[in-house]
Amino acid sequence: MLVALDASEASSHARHYVVDMFANTEALEVRLFHVLPPIPPEYREHGGSVDPDEEEALSEALRKAQHQWIDEAKAKAHAFMDNDKAILVDGGTTADRISVAFAPSVVPSEIVRDILQAATEWQCGTIIVGRQCCSKFAEVFHHHIGEDWRTRARDLPSGIVE
Repeated sequence: MLVALDASEASSHARHYVVDMFANTEALEVRLFHVLPPIPPEYREHGGSVDPDEEEALSEALRKAQHQWIDEAKAKAHAFMDNDKAILVDGGTTADRISVAFAPSVVPSEIVRDILQAATEWQCGTIIVGRQCCSKFAEVFHHHIGEDWRTRARDLPSGIVE
């Protein structure tokens, strides 16, 4: 089972749903999954150089900055992911059956694709995601992954938890 999480209240509901529905299920393997925020523009490309050696140095510095940014984003996410893992363990899932994984967000609008790709890659039979609720007025202007989910994940057992 893949459980896609972030720091939102909707993810908290998804986590508790998993505990409530699958507590003490012996064969349950849970992969807690988080799509990292997109890399900021200043870490996507450098200005370049006509000098090949300088170009290589700039590229290497950019790669290091990108890796550092990703490591920092993962560290921030570990705070809530570790808490989520502890809650699942308290709910009866053994720690050795819970793994944590991250994916970089290349295109933020493709988060559903990223989650589906990860679930397929890891052969997860079920996917659970949270859907953040907001006012009817805000929903007119706000896009939820739940809407994409209904159309793109229709062949997979999945749950959208509000």
